[in-house]
Amino acid sequence: MKWLLTFTVALIFALGWLSNSVFSEIRYSGLQAPLDILNNSERLSSGDHINVNQIQVYDDFAVINISGLSLAKYEDTNSMDPLLDSEANGLEIVPREEDLNIGDVVAYRSKKLDGLIVHRIVNESVDENGRKYYIMKGDNNSKPDLEPVYFDQIEYLLLMVGW
Repeated sequence: MKWLLTFTVALIFALGWLSNSVFSEIRYSGLQAPLDILNNSERLSSGDHINVNQIQVYDDFAVINISGLSLAKYEDTNSMDPLLDSEANGLEIVPREEDLNIGDVVAYRSKKLDGLIVHRIVNESVDENGRKYYIMKGDNNSKPDLEPVYFDQIEYLLLMVGW
């Protein structure tokens, strides 16, 4: 009988420790917790790059008056789920450096991978030469991208998404 009590206490302790470890990993890794129960902090979001006076809405169409606007399609990489997927259409512009803010979604050319990568700016810093760079992260990725991204690598700033 004593061994059953010892076993039960050990099992309860082990389950508590395991649960705490799993939920801590979810909370502090940047993963989305189910129903956002564990992570109720404000999430990064893009800045407001379109003024309301640049949008005219009619009964059956809308006009967005922004020069240099282009249409973008996306690959199904899952890194930006649920914001971007293969069915999404994006409206992008070529940004100026002063247009970029933490929280913005940009398309950039990696120095290590082929093609454009579309991720969110999660931080910015300055290197040892005084050059500003950005830290990027896919919304659905648990960790930021490994390489710093400089402005000359950024090709587009996402303004709007539609499906």
